[in-house]
Amino acid sequence: MTGKRPRSKFFEADIWWQHQLNFKAELDSLHKVEIDELEPHGTDLAPNPADYLLLAVGGCLASAFMFSVSKFDVNLKKMHAKVRGKYTRVNERVRVEKVDVILEVDPSTEKDLQEIKEWCIGVFRNFCVVSESIRKGLPIRVTMKIGKSEIEVPPPVE
Repeated sequence: MTGKRPRSKFFEADIWWQHQLNFKAELDSLHKVEIDELEPHGTDLAPNPADYLLLAVGGCLASAFMFSVSKFDVNLKKMHAKVRGKYTRVNERVRVEKVDVILEVDPSTEKDLQEIKEWCIGVFRNFCVVSESIRKGLPIRVTMKIGKSEIEVPPPVE
């Protein structure tokens, strides 16, 4: 990481095609990542977009939980998030059917365990930007620019 992001309500990613289904991406001009697809269409040399979806959901829930824990002065020995997605077919198209997240938590004391059970469990999901946005049906608008013209791309018919 080369610096901090400017504070804003907006955040951006730039994605450049490299070859086949491989892309280089830059998040807010700070973090560089690579995106690829599974073989046989891609080269499977980097995470695919569904992998990043798992990271986004699990990472946000883990962050939200740790934020909640800090607000209630709970101490942990460790916290580990295991995220698992399931593909399905909808009208012959592959979709992510569900995402399961397991937060493995090891509280430092019995008092910390009680605080987690009484307070943190009930509130931490409120702080997760990603999972709650997806769960409530995040609208995604797509516009294609070709030369000087812009075309609004309608969502697929399911």
